[in-house]
Amino acid sequence: MVKYFFISISLFFVFIIVGCGLKRPSIIPLYAAGVSKDISSLEREWKSYKVYYCSPVFNPSAILFLREDLSVKIQLSRKWKKIDDIKKLKDVLFRLKYLKPELYAVVPPDRKGVLVLGYIYTPSISYLKPLGNGRYFLFPVEEQFNDIYYGGDEFDRLGGFNP
Repeated sequence: MVKYFFISISLFFVFIIVGCGLKRPSIIPLYAAGVSKDISSLEREWKSYKVYYCSPVFNPSAILFLREDLSVKIQLSRKWKKIDDIKKLKDVLFRLKYLKPELYAVVPPDRKGVLVLGYIYTPSISYLKPLGNGRYFLFPVEEQFNDIYYGGDEFDRLGGFNP
């Protein structure tokens, strides 16, 4: 009886490890996508992209730059909000930089090769879910704890440090 228990537990972990190893990620580092971009160049070229942010505007958790010329359809969660002017983009970038985000490439997880759909600037994670027929759903990035807005007595409302 104990022997079968250990065999079933071992098989369970083998399936978990193999399943996780075969699934391709949809948010990858830029070097893995073979792209050399930075957030400054995306900020300068922002009109060439559809730009969105996630979470409240006073505490954003991500900025998304989707290419305008996409051959696939990306459906966004309701938590993604459009940015349509440079002033708002600069404000969201300023607020997000406090969380030390990284820039990642957004790629379809079910395609061969690398097709960069856009870029996401975030300290956390998100992923694309294939819906079929070249359509994908992008999950939101959960709001990150930021002590400027949530309980940091040493910070003022604009992010200045007051010891």
